[in-house]
Amino acid sequence: MAESNTEKEVSRASLYRVLAPYRGAHNFRGGMLVLLDWSLLLAALYFATTAPDWWFRVPAGLVAGLFITRLWVIGHDACHQSMFSTKQANKIFGRLCFLPSLTPYSLWEIGHNIAHHGYNNLHRHDYIWAPMSADEYLGLSPWRQFLERVYRSGVGFGIYYLIELWWKRLYVPSSPFSGVRRGKFFTFDFVMVTAFGLVWTVAVFFGAQAVGVSSIGALFSAVILPFCVWNVLVGLVIHVHHIHPDVPWYERKSDWLEAQAVYTSTVHIDWPLLDRLLHNILTHPAHHIDSKLSLFDLPAAQQALEKEYPALFSKRRLSWADHWNSVRQCKIFDYEESRWLPFPVTVSRDSAQTESLQ
Repeated sequence: MAESNTEKEVSRASLYRVLAPYRGAHNFRGGMLVLLDWSLLLAALYFATTAPDWWFRVPAGLVAGLFITRLWVIGHDACHQSMFSTKQANKIFGRLCFLPSLTPYSLWEIGHNIAHHGYNNLHRHDYIWAPMSADEYLGLSPWRQFLERVYRSGVGFGIYYLIELWWKRLYVPSSPFSGVRRGKFFTFDFVMVTAFGLVWTVAVFFGAQAVGVSSIGALFSAVILPFCVWNVLVGLVIHVHHIHPDVPWYERKSDWLEAQAVYTSTVHIDWPLLDRLLHNILTHPAHHIDSKLSLFDLPAAQQALEKEYPALFSKRRLSWADHWNSVRQCKIFDYEESRWLPFPVTVSRDSAQTESLQ
């Protein structure tokens, strides 16, 4: 009989041993996937620009947003050096796949690979969907409190990603939020994605004019709408990975280390259709344990982990009811009591007790 999780020694090394058979580069499959997704993105953008009727252009723009996200997932893997066999190939294809989402490769590599993967769910280190404490929230201006409510309302995922992650930490290389100083590669990536965005916009504007379609309408359906869809999808995905009533965050690094949160505080979301559409991005715990696993290998790797350690990982069949329950409960985090609190909140005068106003 297999040992229970409590009887087994669970360490990063033991988890790595389970995952070792699933590591490997996928040069041909990866290259074909890049070609496929780029081809389908360009086709969707073509129809979103040139179709004579808005009811065809708008769905094409929605599809384009999906393929921007799919390309970003491939770029995400390449940035982890998990897709292709050489570092140079991963850098080239990673930058290529990040272009439609206007994601600077260098800043993503610093913020995601080091800060997020090194310290996920550790307050003041991991910044992705990090919940505030009640004191932090109450110390905000009314406008900023309103913005936090929008972000965590269940419909603000795209606004959150656009402002807090893309703009503040990725797009502007000299931003104080990035945590790093401007360097030649940061500037290069900023210029590259900006140039791509300008070429994209100009091509849509004049392409629409050339076929007699409203340029303003085409800019909406082939530039603004796909970029908004991408922001909503990625904001939603990273939210469900790390925000759930059963998933704690940590204030003290000692508590975080003791809980082995670096590989236990992520959620495996069982949402098959979206997972397949987005290249297995919802199969997340295995990725956090070993970021060298490619999107092709994640399902089998995650299955092996859950077979070996069935009680260690959180797997949830995501329903809208479960999702909205999570959104409702998980607004701020009481780091002393290790529990989620909904809005609104208040703190007693001596700051010793945090209460939730129902």
